[in-house]
Amino acid sequence: HMQKSSRIKSAPPPGDDPNLKTKIALIRCPCVTLPFPPDIAVGYLRATLARAGYEVKVMDYNWRLYSRADEATRDAWRWYGADTSKYVKMSAEVFQRFMPDIVEEIDGLIASGYLVFGFNVWEMNRDNSISLAHVIKNRDPRCIVIFGGPECMPLWYGDRLAEDPAVDAIVFGEGEDTLLELLGSFEKEDRLKPCAGAYVRQGTNMVKAQSRPVGHPGQLPYPDFSDYDFTQVDRQLPIAFNRGCAWNCEFCSVPGYIPQFRWRSAENIFAEMEHQIDRYGINSFFEFSPTSNSNMNELLKLGDLIIDRKLQIEWEGFATFHRLMDEAAIEKISRTGCYCLNFGLESGSQRVLDAMRKRFNLEHAESILRNMKRHGIDAAVCVMVGFPGETEEDFQATIEFVKRNAEYLSTIGSISIMGPQTYSAISTQFDAYGIVPDNEPAGSWHLKDLSNTHEIRQDRRRRLIDVAAPLGLFREKRLTDE
Repeated sequence: HMQKSSRIKSAPPPGDDPNLKTKIALIRCPCVTLPFPPDIAVGYLRATLARAGYEVKVMDYNWRLYSRADEATRDAWRWYGADTSKYVKMSAEVFQRFMPDIVEEIDGLIASGYLVFGFNVWEMNRDNSISLAHVIKNRDPRCIVIFGGPECMPLWYGDRLAEDPAVDAIVFGEGEDTLLELLGSFEKEDRLKPCAGAYVRQGTNMVKAQSRPVGHPGQLPYPDFSDYDFTQVDRQLPIAFNRGCAWNCEFCSVPGYIPQFRWRSAENIFAEMEHQIDRYGINSFFEFSPTSNSNMNELLKLGDLIIDRKLQIEWEGFATFHRLMDEAAIEKISRTGCYCLNFGLESGSQRVLDAMRKRFNLEHAESILRNMKRHGIDAAVCVMVGFPGETEEDFQATIEFVKRNAEYLSTIGSISIMGPQTYSAISTQFDAYGIVPDNEPAGSWHLKDLSNTHEIRQDRRRRLIDVAAPLGLFREKRLTDE
């Protein structure tokens, strides 16, 4: 199917009938390490396009093929993500195995008049997305292919994706308004016109515009997941209390590519919960913001609404050790149905936390963990080793923190090695930190005084795993680095 050159007949382009709106298929290829719940970005795009009158079909092959995979493949799907080479290999194998079925569906969409195909592109599904884009162009060259998603940011892979002839436009940043503008130009002039927030192909050249100002998430329609089959996987819906991040940690890329923190009102979030429960019969939510409790006042207002109106839900999400997270706040959050919060602890050394600009103190963090245990909320933490300036003494403080608080932790979600992520504050300050990039392995680095090297960071990660795993805080499947 990948090599087949015959082309199928499709419906006439929208310009032939002014009463017809362009039909759009939104695609997420395998494999992404979050096979469920549904992709919230795709849900927002589907809802935005449908509100504008477009006929939209979501083809989330990451979701669908995961549900069809055998248990061994599912297990790899969930856990191989830290090993990029192994994950990409598995992803390609899964994609090729189901390619005949996928191409048959693409043929059916084109024959039914779908001319625009939008891809949700991540690092792990990038190659498969490119392959399927070429298949679509091969089946009918009139089809328009638009890429968007995390991998499309200019400094990540957007510039290189723009070189691929199968891609007609690339949306970077928050895509709802950009995609609507692109489709509007296509409908009016039968071509895509350059606009803010996108690369757009003009002849053989790709024209890149400036970033688009971000909008307010409270003005968007609620995400639409009507194309998902919830019978084969865990019944859970994604939800986002806010967009962007309020904390500006030195190592994190989020403030760099989502430049403004914006929160939704408690009333708006509550209304979405009621709407989604009525529509899908699902009352379990995964909160996908970088930190669900960045605006503690709105979160506590949401708690009042859920409790007072007796909305029966359960939810989990990410959080920060916020200064307003006292026992009364935690008790209220527990009554909302929250059963787990995942915190970015990163280090057990206050000196390192201050250098990271984490803006919490360890004594308060430990109090939060104890109060969460007392009120029945699981507490997970993520830990990072090797931040510039971290000494062996700092690292030992992290080990002691884990030992001291083991009974209050449900799990350590990740033990990662600090890498200077593109768009992070630290990525622009190599000289100030004394960072020297290494040739091998890719993305590695060392400090000029050699107090912090790739080998030192690997050793610290392994030693922390050796402490956490016997305490039942770290899954053995994540121990393999092969």
